[in-house]
Amino acid sequence: MERIALEPVNGLFLKAVEIYSRRRYGVVLDPFLAMAHNKKAVRANTLFEMRIDKLDTLDKTLRALAVMAPAALLGCSWCVDFGYWVSHNDGVDPAKLRTLPT
Repeated sequence: MERIALEPVNGLFLKAVEIYSRRRYGVVLDPFLAMAHNKKAVRANTLFEMRIDKLDTLDKTLRALAVMAPAALLGCSWCVDFGYWVSHNDGVDPAKLRTLPT
């Protein structure tokens, strides 16, 4: 059972975050619902994610490995699955992602 309720919190800011999440990923992600209880955390995470998306100087494969390696070392299965999904949609060869340490 989760520690933080994933019940949506009402508010205009949360509606904007839900719209962003649905446009970007197709659904509202659970981490957004968990962070929705703290507007500053949602704002910081969303702005950070938007800034990271603008960085295009790295090769897509190297970027995917840099994102997924810490998740694999930490053992966060959700992070690894989500990172794999995002990198697969970006066109990264899945065979290269299988070389991550487990």
